[in-house]
Amino acid sequence: MGFTLKNIIASLIMPLPLAFVIGVVGVILLFMHKERLAKTFLVVSFALLFLFSYNPVANSLLSGLELEHPAIKKVDKDIKYALLLGGNFQSRAYGILEIYNQNRDIMIITSGYAGSNPISEAMKNKKALIKLGIPASHIIAIESARDTIEEAQSIKKELGGVPFYLVTSAYHMPRAYAIFKAHHTNPIAYPVGSMSKGIKSLSFISAKDAYKSAVALHEYIGRLWLKVKTIFY
Repeated sequence: MGFTLKNIIASLIMPLPLAFVIGVVGVILLFMHKERLAKTFLVVSFALLFLFSYNPVANSLLSGLELEHPAIKKVDKDIKYALLLGGNFQSRAYGILEIYNQNRDIMIITSGYAGSNPISEAMKNKKALIKLGIPASHIIAIESARDTIEEAQSIKKELGGVPFYLVTSAYHMPRAYAIFKAHHTNPIAYPVGSMSKGIKSLSFISAKDAYKSAVALHEYIGRLWLKVKTIFY
């Protein structure tokens, strides 16, 4: 229940849903003949849509996250494990292939639960990695973890304090790294798929930049929630 509620709240406070809700309130107020208040809500709605869909704003939000952990070019062959976090497989799998091509002895861990799907994300990603040329004997699937916190708990049970490469999107790395450190594991950040390159000051608003803002705000809100939990629990 808590997991579902967290996801619902997180979705509602994202830029586009939030702007839509504010806009709907504005329209309702307009029909109620409260023109001045309605105009305020509608202006705020359109301002949010523009702001978070504008390239310099979106890239600035993302770069604050993506620059925290530098990319790794050379793999340490003494590291025996690499964890591929669930989500955005295409980008994150590239990082796993980079690691595997430099160290063919490494063990790869995939994670992610099934939810309403017939197959877990961990198993789906394992099969995809096998198709990309990584032997099945080098892949461990952890299928019960629903989010990053549960992934950290699973890795603590699986590896203890053994160091491992943590492979995830560059924007997600600061929060993921903090979670794994908080659970007394030993991650080595291996960020992939940076999206904050190429600020275009004269660009028009776009859905791609709205998506960038959404994922950035999701991470900032997630980090804030972690700090709140640390204070009160």
